[in-house]
Amino acid sequence: MMKKMDNEPQEEKEKLHNRTEFSQGYSHSESEKKQYEQNLKESEEKYRRLFETMSLGVVYQLFDGSIISANPAAERMIGITMDQMQGKTSIDPRWKMIREDGSFVLGLEHPSMVALRTGKKTGPVTRGVFIPEKDDYVWLSITAIPLFRKGEDKPYQVYGLFDDITERKQAEEKLRENEKKSRTLFNQSVAGIYLHDLEGRILDVNQEACLQLGYSRDELLKMRVFELHPNRPETVNLTKDEVLPHWNQWESQQRFSMEAAHLHKDGTIIPIQVSTGIVFEEDKKQILAITQDITERKRAEDALIVRKEQLETLSNNIPDGFVYQLTVDPQGNRKFSYVSAGVERVHGVTQAEVFNYSQILYDQIIEGDRQKMIEAEEKAFINLDPFSFEARIRKPSGEIRWVHYQSALSKKLDGTIVADGIGIDITELKEAEEKLHEYASLLELKNQELDMVAQEAQKANQAKSRYLAHMNHEIRTPLNGLLGFLQLMETTNMDDFQQEYMEYMKQSTSHLLNIINNVLDMAKIEAGEIQLSNQIFNLREEIQTALAPLHSLARQKNIHFEIIMNKNLPHQVEGDPDRLRQIALNLGGNAVKFTQEGQVHIAIRCLETTEKQHTLQLLVEDTGSGMTRETLDKIFLPFYQADDGLTPQSKGTGLGMTITRELVELMDGKIQVDSTPGKGTRIEVRLMLGKATDSDKDGSN
Repeated sequence: MMKKMDNEPQEEKEKLHNRTEFSQGYSHSESEKKQYEQNLKESEEKYRRLFETMSLGVVYQLFDGSIISANPAAERMIGITMDQMQGKTSIDPRWKMIREDGSFVLGLEHPSMVALRTGKKTGPVTRGVFIPEKDDYVWLSITAIPLFRKGEDKPYQVYGLFDDITERKQAEEKLRENEKKSRTLFNQSVAGIYLHDLEGRILDVNQEACLQLGYSRDELLKMRVFELHPNRPETVNLTKDEVLPHWNQWESQQRFSMEAAHLHKDGTIIPIQVSTGIVFEEDKKQILAITQDITERKRAEDALIVRKEQLETLSNNIPDGFVYQLTVDPQGNRKFSYVSAGVERVHGVTQAEVFNYSQILYDQIIEGDRQKMIEAEEKAFINLDPFSFEARIRKPSGEIRWVHYQSALSKKLDGTIVADGIGIDITELKEAEEKLHEYASLLELKNQELDMVAQEAQKANQAKSRYLAHMNHEIRTPLNGLLGFLQLMETTNMDDFQQEYMEYMKQSTSHLLNIINNVLDMAKIEAGEIQLSNQIFNLREEIQTALAPLHSLARQKNIHFEIIMNKNLPHQVEGDPDRLRQIALNLGGNAVKFTQEGQVHIAIRCLETTEKQHTLQLLVEDTGSGMTRETLDKIFLPFYQADDGLTPQSKGTGLGMTITRELVELMDGKIQVDSTPGKGTRIEVRLMLGKATDSDKDGSN
């Protein structure tokens, strides 16, 4: 606590001294003197109580800044007692003082020192004082008042009035932080925000609102909200109520939300969702409007409307059908939440009738089918399996029709089952199925009859093939005999005409023999009676013998004919030499026959030899006319010829390639034909022949 008399303000002591001198200058009665002293004592006591009970802190300082007195309020504010302050100066460097901007106050700038130096009152000023004992700043509002002696111009003391505004400063700081946060949210909001008065003048606006409308913030602050209305150019003379019919609701309601439109700076119209609220600023009513650009949402809504109309049109125009949605609650109650207009075409009842009484469609199903359909539905409901059922219905007209119901099932969180389906009138289809069934039964009878005829024909064909196969020797023997006698007659004396006729007879007989051989071979193949012999033979000799006649034919056509037998060919093999010669001659003969210029190249080599067999490759290449893909697909068909069969190149039966493939496959081989029209043909045959001996291979070429 402060000292009682020693620490009394000097001014008060002087006042008391002056009063004493004044009283001594007059003569008073003893009672008056006592009364005066009593009044003085009461005045001093009143002053002391006021000094000690003031809510403001009061500190008296001398000219040098040393503290001579402080009241309890000052002690509480500063946090130290008068005893601790006694003799110290208010500009003690330990008591750091700062301004509101955070800069430090130098000693000469201390409010008390300024008042003492200038002789003028300072303040009130706000200062932050660091109190070492508290290790914290205390914010004070300080007023420094200088005190003067009579007749002197310079103050001899100063007293400071302190008001602790720490809580206010903290509240202000918190308010500034909240305002900063609010401003940050205001500026960074994804929605446009406007603040305007009741006359429509825009008072504040955030960045998003500027982006929505294409204006700068300064431009918008010069406008009224009415100017953002799309009809602005046409509503210059209209009132705000005429421009914005909801204005009265904005003024009267605390909150209001609606869809509206704004006019962009570039002239485009932007649909917006606007929500407004009433705010008060210094008792003035203002409107806070929050806008959201809903262009994309409106587009989606428009697209949804179009899609809905399209689906409605589609579902209503399904030929002889309708779309439905059936819901089944957890208690098993069925209800049609949607049916398209086509239900009237199929069931003969309207949409309204179905919505009013969902059971009406079930009631139309013929009783036997109805029970089966309900059981099928309930079974599908268990596992949400796709549902499909055909039932007969009786329409209100009495007509009986077939309807196919099909739906996809799903289940909501509350257990309700939803069936999205379609119903199609299939009466004509069912009638067609019945007719088709009748036709199928009739066709089955006809097929049975045809099978019997085919079996008879097959038996006759097999008998024919067996007959031709058995006639092989009887036909070939006289032809071979005839050919032999013609050859003998060539050795007799004949004139030139007879020799010429004899040559024609030999060619015709040979050609006839070739045709008969092919026909008989084909017959034996069809009858399954062709058999391969199995004998050891010289591979090279058989190939050379088979292809020898082609040398003469090639010379006549002036084409190059070449046969290459690789040195790795085995000397002897085991198999059917006759069929091997037939394969080689057929392929080589075709190559020479269809080549008009260029060459025919025939090569044979051994691709692989195992313990029991050899794999041979016979390659025939020519530069003839070639074949199209269509011809290649048919070349192995019996009696097929690549042209009309009347040209010299195509004389024959059309059985050569067919027989060749059959013989190759009988010998466990494969044949492949590649051809390019105008460039030639390449035929590759792979054959399996048995291994005869381990004798040395013939190394000749």
